[in-house]
Amino acid sequence: MASCSSSSSSQYPHPSMINVGNFVSVKLTTANYLMWEAQMLSLILSQNLQRFIDGQNEAPPQNITVQPHDGSELNAEIENPEYQAWTRTDWLLKGWIIGSLSEEILGQLVLLRDWKSYTARDLWTKLAIELAPHSDQKPEIQLEMDEMIAPHSDQKPEIQSPTDGNTKTGITEESVKVLVELMDAIARRERVSVLKNRIVSMSPGELVLQKQGLTALNVAAAVGNIQVAKLLVEKAPLLPYIKRPDDDFLHIHFAAKFGYREMTSYLMKVTKDNEEAKPFEDLSGARLLFLVTAAKIYGE
Repeated sequence: MASCSSSSSSQYPHPSMINVGNFVSVKLTTANYLMWEAQMLSLILSQNLQRFIDGQNEAPPQNITVQPHDGSELNAEIENPEYQAWTRTDWLLKGWIIGSLSEEILGQLVLLRDWKSYTARDLWTKLAIELAPHSDQKPEIQLEMDEMIAPHSDQKPEIQSPTDGNTKTGITEESVKVLVELMDAIARRERVSVLKNRIVSMSPGELVLQKQGLTALNVAAAVGNIQVAKLLVEKAPLLPYIKRPDDDFLHIHFAAKFGYREMTSYLMKVTKDNEEAKPFEDLSGARLLFLVTAAKIYGE
């Protein structure tokens, strides 16, 4: 037992006495992501917690099966001590991140119905996607449109079907793993040839799944990779119509928000105005006009 405890302490440290303010002197806003990231990374690296945000230190099984000491043949299922230790450290790191957010960003975060279920990595990735500057992104792309949250069930799984928000029947651990790997590869800007092979090997049903409300096309739109966006839409034509559950954003809204003119133009062509999606009407149309205007990507 002592050996197990020692292993957990080294793998899942819990430096709760750290004064975060000694490392992170700024509060994250829409305009200072790179400065905030540099300071927060210094803190995370100094405490050897980087594996919690780069995906290398994933959550262990929540429960384990053990054999009772009384010699009974019936095994018992208990909560995994390793999972408890991992969760404790992950919540500490998530607390550091949340504590370093400005009121503006924190206000947007708490409006998301599933934010409490985010891991530290989920939160780190979402902030990067929403706020990290890109080479051709226009400055000060506003987050105000995120306040329009559509009603959804309070219980939302991490991997979702685009149809009703419920776990898609037949989803396997392997298909989830492949989806997450594709999204990470797109975010890392791997070569198009490599990404194409990944996309070709996946089914349309796998490509339309959402992880924390994002599809692979969301990630492609966030990094401005139009070649990958075209590959995704060609393989899964339903993709442009899938809404982000927490705010009903379509992919065209996502591209406009990040200021990608070519990506927005492409998605406008493939997101046809139909009776169900109505991407250019009512609130959806108003959002698109707002984002295109804010990003100054209108006109020739």
